[in-house]
Amino acid sequence: RFLPYPVVGGFMAGTGWLLLTGGIGVMSGVSVSRSYLTDLFAPGLATQWLPGLAFAVTILVATRLSSHFLVWPALLVGSVVVFYALMALRGGTVASWHAAGYLLGPFPDSSLLGVVRPADLALVDWPLVMAQLPIIATVALLSLIAVLLNATALELVTERRVDLNRELRAAGIGNHLAGALGGAVGYHSASLTSLNHRTGSGGRLPILIACLVLLGALLFGAGLFGAMPTAVVGGTIAFLGLAFLYQWLVESLASLSALEYVIVAVILVVIAVAGFLPGVGLGLVLTVVLFVISYSRVDAVRHSLTGNDMHSRVSRTPQERASLTATGDAVMVLQLHGFLFFGTANAVLERIDRRTSAGPVGGPGAGTAPARPLDCVILDFKRVTGVDASGLLVLRTLARSPRANGYRLVLTDLGPGVARQLTRSGSHHDGAVGFEIVSSLDEALELSEERRLASAQVAQDRAAKAEPLSSLLEDSGVAAETLLPFLELLHVAPGEALVRQGDAPHSLYIVASGRLTTCMAAHGSQTIRLERIGPGSLVGELGFYAGTLRTASVVADESSSAYCLTTESMARFEDAEPHQAARLHALLARLMAERMMHLMRVVEALQR
Repeated sequence: RFLPYPVVGGFMAGTGWLLLTGGIGVMSGVSVSRSYLTDLFAPGLATQWLPGLAFAVTILVATRLSSHFLVWPALLVGSVVVFYALMALRGGTVASWHAAGYLLGPFPDSSLLGVVRPADLALVDWPLVMAQLPIIATVALLSLIAVLLNATALELVTERRVDLNRELRAAGIGNHLAGALGGAVGYHSASLTSLNHRTGSGGRLPILIACLVLLGALLFGAGLFGAMPTAVVGGTIAFLGLAFLYQWLVESLASLSALEYVIVAVILVVIAVAGFLPGVGLGLVLTVVLFVISYSRVDAVRHSLTGNDMHSRVSRTPQERASLTATGDAVMVLQLHGFLFFGTANAVLERIDRRTSAGPVGGPGAGTAPARPLDCVILDFKRVTGVDASGLLVLRTLARSPRANGYRLVLTDLGPGVARQLTRSGSHHDGAVGFEIVSSLDEALELSEERRLASAQVAQDRAAKAEPLSSLLEDSGVAAETLLPFLELLHVAPGEALVRQGDAPHSLYIVASGRLTTCMAAHGSQTIRLERIGPGSLVGELGFYAGTLRTASVVADESSSAYCLTTESMARFEDAEPHQAARLHALLARLMAERMMHLMRVVEALQR
């Protein structure tokens, strides 16, 4: 299944060459050698194979002009009639025609069935058999490869999916039965299957007829086959070879790229010059080379984001958000995917190097302003399936970069497999490398935000001086002292729920102190963390306005307090202070719109 299409095409073209030369060999008795052409045109020999080759070309042209199922039988019967008519005009006997090589055979007229009897086992030279075990194993292995190659080729011939496991079982059962009766190793024939489909049938009837003919020859002898003209049999085999060669050397020109076509031609030449096994070996090597080249071109970075594109699930005050927005392009988030080896991992390293020397990797206005020095590089391994040794070497090289470039490297969602590889390679315990490993991308984003907020002293001091409610209402036109009489201050102990999933949305909350976590129960007992919220954050505003049941719970991480505004209190506030209430609604709408805009920016960034 991993063989590229042009490699399979090379095998098919090579099979076509072997069939063409095999068919000519049936008619002429000449096998491929250095003097092949000289031998074929030896005096008197051309009349034996040239008519058959002409017959093969005639079939090829006729079957391409018409796909009617009677084309092939008509040509076969007509060629036999023409042969015997010409031979009758020349004169001679059947024996003389056999002697001249114009007919197959002669074959024995008696039964070909030879059942092995227990007494025959005493005649076996067992030491000789044991000495040939390596050759027997080689034949079995090559037959296995041939089964798979032919079955894969049959998918191209029949244009339908083949169950490889089923075909392997069928070949195994067939070889057991054939071996018990003294037969040789056999497997699927791409040429005969192709013949069945090219005649316009493709059904099981020709197979049953062929089985009956072979069974008749086995039981009663193959004398009847001796009446078949050599040119007809050899021409049919040569036709199959010409059909494969025409398909992969002529028709494929329109569908294959130049490189793919060269691969087909190279495998064909190797099979023609050195044999089928070297061609198979070259095809497997080319498969690996093509895979490495093609996979190296696949970008291992699924998404390239900045701190402005993606925030942690920690709710921030307006001042904190402004500070983080100002430094968002200093954070580089690379969500990786696929399998990392030297080619793909090195591309990640080069991408980070370009960012440190050029400009931002994403976001609005990237490349139009001087880039802020990188503060943090986050590599998300959630969709990485594995890392090989060369990929680990690149990661170790990358881990040394922060010392020179001054940024923090964080690896997230490594997974047990990649984590074990890092541990085995010694990367995690190497003091010369510097990176951190955290469990999730959200945790990495939170650490990056906390680090940037800690370094932004002005924004931090401003946020510390502001009272949460006043901070939330700042620049909204709503006076905190006007709203306070309509609010109820609630205190929540650690582990206690401020909001429970499934509750009615009768109120919204403004966090006054402490830390709380929004979480959602999914799939029974599994709980998903959605957001971590602090002072000045809104809770439950979507359900409050939409009138839907709470979709998540809000639980206190520490002793916390929150202002509660119920629907009844909001109604009283609207009656008492209609202008202030309108400004409050506008503020809440703007905050919800900002959330939606952030989600839209994240979606847009993920689509880049």
